[in-house]
Amino acid sequence: MQFKEPLKFYIWILFLACLSFAVLISLDGYERSFIRLNSFRSKGFDKPMQIISWLGNGGTAGLICWLFLRKKSVEIQWTGFLILSVSGIVTQLLKIFIFPDWHRPIFIFEGQESVHYFPGQDFKFNSFPSGHSTTAAAMGFILARFAVSKVYWAIGPALLTLLIGYSRVYNGLHFPGDVLAGWILGFSTSLALVYWLKGKSIPYASRFSPYFPKILAVIVVILFIFDLVRFPWHLWV
Repeated sequence: MQFKEPLKFYIWILFLACLSFAVLISLDGYERSFIRLNSFRSKGFDKPMQIISWLGNGGTAGLICWLFLRKKSVEIQWTGFLILSVSGIVTQLLKIFIFPDWHRPIFIFEGQESVHYFPGQDFKFNSFPSGHSTTAAAMGFILARFAVSKVYWAIGPALLTLLIGYSRVYNGLHFPGDVLAGWILGFSTSLALVYWLKGKSIPYASRFSPYFPKILAVIVVILFIFDLVRFPWHLWV
């Protein structure tokens, strides 16, 4: 598969971000690297970072991708849907079954360090890997691969991916290593699925192709409403 220029640009930006996080972790360690990034705090960034973090929710990311892909072919829409779904499922399986004891920073540093976080955030799932970062990388890949045609337009997906990942550390929800793992997982899952789907026909495509965009739109809207309800509105009062 030959990468188009926007996707090449996105890959390079994501690679540099992953390299930066990897260097930071190697120098400061897994836990101390979190303290270094999380210690930067400004009230002016608090609410924007909550919104940016929320954009990494599955339903919200799905709506963003759908808005950009709704006029594309059924094959492209199906690929985007599959990338977001599979990457999200893999992340949750890793959280629940492989890393069940990988706790959030707020619990690791309880009583030891001052962690910048917002009370009332969702801490019910484990920390590794970062699901929002996985979804962000998958969403960025989808947009850079299928939605944009100019290199400079790929700046948007790249910045979105990086800011969502950073916001997870800023909000006190993840270690930089969790974010790094999420970015790698989201990108590698996207790349693997695009390769796997290349040249393959969608089962029953001829029968369901007229209805798939509408069905997908309904699914995305339902998931987005679910994310909208879960947004921490109480933190804005």
